[in-house]
Amino acid sequence: MKKLPVIVLLFTLAACSSKNTDTGSNTNPNAITVSMNGIGDLKIGMKKESVEKLLKRKITLPHLAADSNAYNDTVSCNYKGVDCMVVFSKEMPEDTLNAIRVFEIRSSSPLLKTRSGISIGDDKIKIITAYDGYRINIMPDVDYSKTPPVKNKAKSTIWLFEDESDKIIEFYLDNNKVESMSVSIFEGD
Repeated sequence: MKKLPVIVLLFTLAACSSKNTDTGSNTNPNAITVSMNGIGDLKIGMKKESVEKLLKRKITLPHLAADSNAYNDTVSCNYKGVDCMVVFSKEMPEDTLNAIRVFEIRSSSPLLKTRSGISIGDDKIKIITAYDGYRINIMPDVDYSKTPPVKNKAKSTIWLFEDESDKIIEFYLDNNKVESMSVSIFEGD
C-alpha cells in the first residue's frame, strides 16, 4: 500500500520531465546562431571579398558598380543550408577605403536560433521574456498605399537593441509567430 504513492510520484516526475525537455526552441545540432554580430559566420560589416571566400563563390552586385550612384545591393545566397538575403552597402564616398560591406542579413530558415533560444515559429511573448532588460520596439506593419494608412493586425516587427551596439536583430512576425529574422546596422532613431 505504501508503494502506490511512490509509484504515482515517479510517474508524475517522469511525465513532468518529458514535458520540459521540449522548450519549443530549435534543438537541431545544425542550428545557425543569430546574434547582434550576424548569422553564423556571416557578419555585419564583413567585406564583400570575405563573404565570397566564406561562401566559396563570386558575388555580383550590379547596383554597386563603379559608375552607379546606388549605395546598396541585395543578393540571395545559401550559407550552411540556410537561404539568406544579404544586403551589401557601399561605404560613404568620404571614406578612403570605399569598401563594400554587409549591411543586413535576413533569413526565414528553421535552422536559425538566437543565443537566447528564439527560433522560427516562436511567439512574441517568448521573445519579450527572453530579452527582458533589452530595449525592444514592437511595430505593426502598415499599408501606406491606402488613405489613411492601415495597420496590419496580423503582421508586426520586433526590433531588439543592445545598448553598446549599433546593430539590431529584427524578428518579423505573422500572427504573433516569428517567420523570419534579420540582423542589420541601426542607423538611428
